Amino acid sequence: MGTISQTEYNRLIGKDESKKSSGSLVETLSQENNFKVISDYMTDRFGMTTAEYDKKEIIDSYVDNMRKFNFGQSLVTVGELAYLNKGEGNSLEKRRKMAGNAYSLFDSMDGAFSKNRTAGEKLDAVRDYARALIVDPVNVLSLGVGKLVTAGATKAATALAKKAAIEAAEAATKTLGKKAGTKKGQEKIAQEARKEYTKRIVGDSAYKQASNKAVRKEIVATAAIDSAAGVGVEAMGQKARIKTEVQTEYDPLALFLSAAGGMAGGGLSFALNKSKGTSKLPLYSTLINRSEQITLASRKEAMDEAARVFDAAKAVDELDVKVVQEDTVKLSSFADQWAERIAEGLELKIANKEMGQETYDAAFDYGLIHYFYMGDKEGVKGLQDILYDAGVQRWKSRGEKDTFNLYLGDIYKELDSVTKQNIQKSYDSVFDNAIDKEFKGMSVENFLKRMSKDTSDGARTMSLSRHLNADLNGSIKDLTNKQIVDTILDPVKTGAWEKTKEFSTDFQKNFIKYLVMHPGTTALNIKGWLQASTMQSTSDMIQAALYGGAGIMKDIVGDKSTAVAYRNKSKQLVKLQVQKFKNIVDPYMTYEAAMDYLTFRPEARTELFRYIYGGVEVDNVLKELKLNPGEKLSETKFQKLTDTLQTLYGVKAQDFLSKTQEFMYSLDKQVRLEYDMSLGDFMDQDNVWEYLSDPASDSYKKFLDIETTAVTDALDNSFSRSFTDEAQVRRGNPVAMVAKAIEDIRKIPIIGAVAPFGQFFNNTLAFTARHTGITMLYRGVIGKDQNLMEGVSRAAAGYVGLAAATKSEMSNLEDGLAWHEERQSDGQVVSRQYDFPYSHFKITARIFAHMLRDGKAPDELKNIFGEQVLLEGFTRNIGDQGKIISDLAGSILDMEGQAAGDHMMKLLGSAFSMYGSGFTRFADPLNQTIAMTKGEDYIYSDKKQGSKAWNDTLRYTDQIFGKLLGTSQVEKKIATQEDSPAVPIGRLVGFRAVEAPTTIEKIFNDVGRPQWKTNLYSTPEAANIINDYIFPYLEMWADTMVANNWDERTFKDKEFLLRSAITAAKNDVKEVLKVSQKDEPRKAGLIYEITESSVDKEKLKNYLEAFGTSEDKLWELDPPQLQLIISFLEDESFRKNILKTRTGLK
Repeated sequence: MGTISQTEYNRLIGKDESKKSSGSLVETLSQENNFKVISDYMTDRFGMTTAEYDKKEIIDSYVDNMRKFNFGQSLVTVGELAYLNKGEGNSLEKRRKMAGNAYSLFDSMDGAFSKNRTAGEKLDAVRDYARALIVDPVNVLSLGVGKLVTAGATKAATALAKKAAIEAAEAATKTLGKKAGTKKGQEKIAQEARKEYTKRIVGDSAYKQASNKAVRKEIVATAAIDSAAGVGVEAMGQKARIKTEVQTEYDPLALFLSAAGGMAGGGLSFALNKSKGTSKLPLYSTLINRSEQITLASRKEAMDEAARVFDAAKAVDELDVKVVQEDTVKLSSFADQWAERIAEGLELKIANKEMGQETYDAAFDYGLIHYFYMGDKEGVKGLQDILYDAGVQRWKSRGEKDTFNLYLGDIYKELDSVTKQNIQKSYDSVFDNAIDKEFKGMSVENFLKRMSKDTSDGARTMSLSRHLNADLNGSIKDLTNKQIVDTILDPVKTGAWEKTKEFSTDFQKNFIKYLVMHPGTTALNIKGWLQASTMQSTSDMIQAALYGGAGIMKDIVGDKSTAVAYRNKSKQLVKLQVQKFKNIVDPYMTYEAAMDYLTFRPEARTELFRYIYGGVEVDNVLKELKLNPGEKLSETKFQKLTDTLQTLYGVKAQDFLSKTQEFMYSLDKQVRLEYDMSLGDFMDQDNVWEYLSDPASDSYKKFLDIETTAVTDALDNSFSRSFTDEAQVRRGNPVAMVAKAIEDIRKIPIIGAVAPFGQFFNNTLAFTARHTGITMLYRGVIGKDQNLMEGVSRAAAGYVGLAAATKSEMSNLEDGLAWHEERQSDGQVVSRQYDFPYSHFKITARIFAHMLRDGKAPDELKNIFGEQVLLEGFTRNIGDQGKIISDLAGSILDMEGQAAGDHMMKLLGSAFSMYGSGFTRFADPLNQTIAMTKGEDYIYSDKKQGSKAWNDTLRYTDQIFGKLLGTSQVEKKIATQEDSPAVPIGRLVGFRAVEAPTTIEKIFNDVGRPQWKTNLYSTPEAANIINDYIFPYLEMWADTMVANNWDERTFKDKEFLLRSAITAAKNDVKEVLKVSQKDEPRKAGLIYEITESSVDKEKLKNYLEAFGTSEDKLWELDPPQLQLIISFLEDESFRKNILKTRTGLK
């Protein structure tokens, strides 16, 4: 948010004469009485002590935090209020007193821009205040909501252009007449509609007027929302001051000024709209349409000339007979296998009553024709590519009535007898399986005549489409050749079982959609994209340096032409980064340019937006992108709710932003490297239409590879690429099969909920492989083509990033922070555990940091590495379900009926919790807001007490109606913290603040041990009480260890001392609980003694059953009953000791 009250403004510029200080800011705050106030506050608030930090570091963080708080930075203000509500009794009173003193001290200082401040101090203040404004998530949120509010106005503007497009489509339909129903006719209609749509957007005054109205409405709405948020944040800041008694009542003038000053979001909206076009990206459709007119005009002349000069004999002059022989043999070898595949697919359709025999016959023969012409696209070439690759001149239309079959017939006549014989053998092998007897025994020459005489390829397609359409109730329409073959080989399954699977798949899809439907997830996705994008730019700059160096080497050896080419590539990659910056600061135009380009490339558009970040499928987005003029999207109420929530939380917006940015960047990059010009210059060429819209040209095929690379790069950097390769799966490629299995597991009910992010998991592995050189090695081993320069630069970028992270982790390790934690400039410790890919760098770097400092990596940290890198992305929602499934399987195998039944009930309850919490995660923002309003009455509840399944189900709604529905209201105690955590309000925007680390937590972190591993295992009720009692003892022993040369100890000694401290603290607590006069603490001690007894678990279970109870029901017993159980266990221990003595073992 970021607003300044009048009082704060006067203080900043030094007008408040009542608050004067002398000397520099650091000197003043370093004075003993002042620093005591700062030290107390910073130790309690952020865990920054003078034992680890010098005075200046603590003061700098204090000043940074106070500036953000006074400025009204939303995260800091809300976090400060949550901090002041944490704890109870004397602890809470003391905390508020310390904070109040810290606030008052800062208020007493001269302003950052007063005369007494040095230039350096003023510059530091500018940086702090600018960062507070720019990084504030409220500004981005208000911008997004402003977009949502103005959606109607934007649609009104777009409707004008759409109306013109519809009219153009209707006019084209009338002109085409009967041809309008053909595939080419449909393409022509869509083309005319697209041209008119673009024309209106670019030059129509009515559209511009409506569009400008939408922009003005967006700016006003954004400013209004930002102002309202400003008042809210200011009110929370004042509430914090009132709680600390720095302020006695609310200041209405400050609230008014916050509303007036809360225009940052509106200003951002204005700036973004005003900057539109600074990237200098054009709407490419205008350039493509211009090129089309120029190209077709010149091509008409060329076709007339070609018809006059075509010489079939010359077209086969360079024919390589050996190549034809090898490829035709291969075509023959796989003919039967292809026929079997077609038959299997069609027979399944007949079994499902989806196809009649007449359609079967036509479809089967069509599949053979396709194979003979085109091959299987999996390594077996068809006749077309066999001849092309053997050196035959490629077909170029010789007139309006010319077809490929006519051209091929002319070519075939000029072939030598050996080549004709080889092609005839292939034909016989393929059509020996044909159902239509006329195909069998026919010469290739007659076959080509029949294909060109009877019907065109497009008409055959339509004819077969009508067959399929009749049998499938209109579900197939206007199919391309490839789509028809795909339909034959992979038929639609609509039986009862298939419908059940379809429902299950849709249910799982919706579950995953709702799992990621959270503003915090959106924020994490944006951070992940920015991190990946930064790595991409780092890689490309390294590649630029490599090309520059290679250019120098080529100069030295006298290869001037290659040297020039390398230098040009180096320059282009550097210029590319400048264009990238322009694209980022002009996101609206970048988005429009990308979407405008993609209207010409529907296949690329579909592939780009099939999945959002993490592999979540978004069907409606694809449907919206494919709508014809005048067509409306049909949605159920549930789909509308889902769509609204996705829009509100920015799910689709961040996906479009990241992908359009990455796509335009990569497309520009590939064009620069291939053609030595920017994308803008490339698209401005007169013949660019050939590259984009003429499949017959070589230019088109080369550019298709470039575009494919751009789409792949965009998907890689947004972690939404699917690694399912059906062709490789059919060939039995083990890597492809595993990748597919990982991605498909989410479709299975319950199991899929346990591991819903298989596609994201594949992307994390791929990212790691690319930036460690593994991908480069793998492609080398399997003999796959690769860009060596690209592979080397990516690996180099990865290792540079890892080196920088290792240096940072050395500092974090000395600071006593956990592997996933880091301290910000204002002192706040935050967790980056879910910030992929940064989190992978952090955990790897922490292992290296331990190896550099201790000579080895902690075993427990290695286990965390495996979980984080290999399992976290795959099963991040798993919770306790994995253990429950494992226990269930074990019980069934052991034929333990009762145990299996218990585990099954746990599994069903856990599954209910997963789905219940997953489908309600979107309510978490409201849930956390309600938690904040409770102030010191907020309870961080222990979800293990009571019904765990029910508590987990209401994980994101417990504050809304948890009390009403009976969720746990028992406060959860943390063994390594004095007080329970504050409201985790920051997680709403992906910001996970960590409580100030205690001494015992720093020791845990120093030896790489998770803080929860205190080995305090018992029933939930007993464990919670023990956690409450044990903290002071753990902290006492930790302080003792630190005071006795902890840092000088060996790693092995540190592990031993920590284990000893935990044991000592546990013994201390046992003694305290034994003599407690309160029932619950005494029960907790007795239960802990039972669960920690030396009796093996199976015997303990039998003993408890004999008493009519079980471990999870011990809390229901009273102390005398628990004491009786302990006496039996002591007798068992006594019996064991006697047995050992008698056998000489003791």
